[in-house]
Amino acid sequence: RLADEARTRPGALVGLATLAAATGAKAPALAQVLQRLRRAGLLAARRGPSGGMRLARPARDISVLEVVRAVDGAGLEGRCILGLPACGDEAPCPAHEVWKRARTLLEKRLENRSLADLARAVARKNVALLDL
Repeated sequence: RLADEARTRPGALVGLATLAAATGAKAPALAQVLQRLRRAGLLAARRGPSGGMRLARPARDISVLEVVRAVDGAGLEGRCILGLPACGDEAPCPAHEVWKRARTLLEKRLENRSLADLARAVARKNVALLDL
């Protein structure tokens, strides 16, 4: 949503309530996610009645993988697809090798896809839905 806002209204700040309404997320949960993105340097924020947040860098310069890592810690790294705590190269779960290869491909894809790419894809989808 912030990448789309940056595309249509560069530099504009968006408030938490507006973001929550636009995404359907509950404000407290969204505030936690936004805080993580801000700490990761992906968002700039200003407090007060005319405050809000915006992307800290152009959307084309922020990869989807950066967002995943900011929100989810290590992101996909080191996570067992079966949820087993002791899964790794030394003690692999039954799905370890397949997930390890798939995770590497997914991370490369997310690293090569920017928030601007994502915002354009969502905009195209919304236009297509309107044409139905």
